[in-house]
Amino acid sequence: MRKLITYILVDPIKGPMIASYRGYMKGEVGRLILAWFLTAFSTGTMSYSLPYYIVEVLHFPGWIMGFVITLTGLIMVIFSWPFGYISDKYGRRKVFILGGIFSCTAILLFAYIESFEQLLLAAFLSGLSGAMFGSSYNALLADKAKSDSRAFSLSFFAGTIGMSIGGFFLSVLYPLQGFTGSSLTAHRVLFLSMAILGLGSPALAVTIPKESYAEKREPFILPRRSAHVLIPFLIASSLIALGAGMIVPLMPYWLSLKFMIDDSISGPILGFSTLLTAISFLYAPRLAYKVGHVKAIVLSQGISTVFLVYLPFTPVFIIAGMIYAIRTLLMNMANPLQTSLIMGLVDERERGLASGLSSAFWRLPHSISSYFGAYLMSSGMVDLPFFICALLYITSISFFWMKFKKFEPKMREMQIISSSA
Repeated sequence: MRKLITYILVDPIKGPMIASYRGYMKGEVGRLILAWFLTAFSTGTMSYSLPYYIVEVLHFPGWIMGFVITLTGLIMVIFSWPFGYISDKYGRRKVFILGGIFSCTAILLFAYIESFEQLLLAAFLSGLSGAMFGSSYNALLADKAKSDSRAFSLSFFAGTIGMSIGGFFLSVLYPLQGFTGSSLTAHRVLFLSMAILGLGSPALAVTIPKESYAEKREPFILPRRSAHVLIPFLIASSLIALGAGMIVPLMPYWLSLKFMIDDSISGPILGFSTLLTAISFLYAPRLAYKVGHVKAIVLSQGISTVFLVYLPFTPVFIIAGMIYAIRTLLMNMANPLQTSLIMGLVDERERGLASGLSSAFWRLPHSISSYFGAYLMSSGMVDLPFFICALLYITSISFFWMKFKKFEPKMREMQIISSSA
């Protein structure tokens, strides 16, 4: 038992697990990660509730809910590329701060929707803020933490914990509804609270020193220095996103159709799965150290796909929640490893652009497939999106392994350098 506990708690790279992350819990990196936590908490609470809120509280049809998710993603895709260029040229911190302000504005608008046009405006602002975050945050973190996978693991941990708390936080809707006498008012109070809390993110980012290199860099509209690694990465990522979009943002809707439960129940279930995922992020560098960076990504995503295929056959929502939690844990465990991989391989002058393109090529297929996933579910083909998703996952994992296995020695070298820093 003692050996087991030691194996779990001790990081072979830097000793005790907590100690290996301590350097990233303070200073500029610590404040940046805390700002990301607040953003994840506020937006996570809204995103877990939004599918149910639009259909069941605002009484829009299911296809409009799917359209809103799709529109948000399309706006993010359209603006991720230019914001990536802007962040490289004028400063990634400025773009991140602006993203926080727009995010809180979008949440506030969602709270007081009274027409379809207002719903579209809120979706537009939400997509705009996502483009700003996607093109600035990871590039800014890579600059501050030298692309160390542990910094990205801690960042993903903090962000996922924030989203997890957001899922659990939806349980306050029951007492709020009892107190206010209305589901609509309860949701409005919740969203308003999240908009206020989210302002802490840009406030923290203001305390981070400006990038001294921002005006001296030579940004490019196209990532010509990094195209040889970025293009195959974007292809693999797009295939994963195309599959994930059909199920992940629609899980509250799927659970309501499959098991007749509302978001006050599905929210905590999804929040629990997100909590387990957050813990797995801390062990991602350990897995990469043991089996290799690229192998760790392929292994975790491959096993996750097995659980994904089994999910539609679960008989009750408790079992479905457990299976989904395992699937989510394994699939997302690869995220910090993939982010540190691409931020380490691309030219540092193109990190903002690479980050923006990565976000765009994730959100575009993710958003498009969300619409079709919602359409299939609302048409009675509730489980079909899961099998389509699994096929896309298998294709992506195979392609990623073929293209990136040759970079394993370089990632091992970068890991050794960062562990000795």
